[in-house]
Amino acid sequence: MENEYLTMDEVAQLLKVSRMTVYRWFKIGLRYHKLAHTVRIARADLDDFMMHRKRDNAGSRGKR
Repeated sequence: MENEYLTMDEVAQLLKVSRMTVYRWFKIGLRYHKLAHTVRIARADLDDFMMHRKRDNAGSRGKR
């Protein structure tokens, strides 16, 4: 199965967040690929990252 690759703008639009948020996610573990002067995010990597964030956030509820 061929993996779909998204641009930063496509990820931001898909998840209704800013490009800066996507950039911050790179710093905390979202995998990406630099191709020439562009950045691409594999859809599988995005899905995996979001699942981990969802699981991590669910575990931290009520622990403030």
